Amino acid sequence: MGVKTVEVQIGKRSYPIEVENEDEETKVKISAQMINENIKKLKGNYVVTDYVDLLAMTALELANSSENSEKLENAAVNKLMQNELEELSDKLDQALDA
Repeated sequence: MGVKTVEVQIGKRSYPIEVENEDEETKVKISAQMINENIKKLKGNYVVTDYVDLLAMTALELANSSENSEKLENAAVNKLMQNELEELSDKLDQALDA
């Protein structure tokens, strides 16, 4: 399997990243979800609205706390899995209705 480009959205921007397999793609999506969840948390806790500042604050938090990183990763994995399960459920409902 060759390299493919995956686009992830962080904040209000899309970023392309090259991955070699589905495991890497999943890790990239989980990482993006972790960042977005932390940005959302920070935005709710502080008056900061500039996404560059929120990204910088997120980078500092993640770099300083591996425990926090694990919690964010677990939350991101759960959210990603929930989204995928909802998509599968919708597809099954459509197939059963056809």
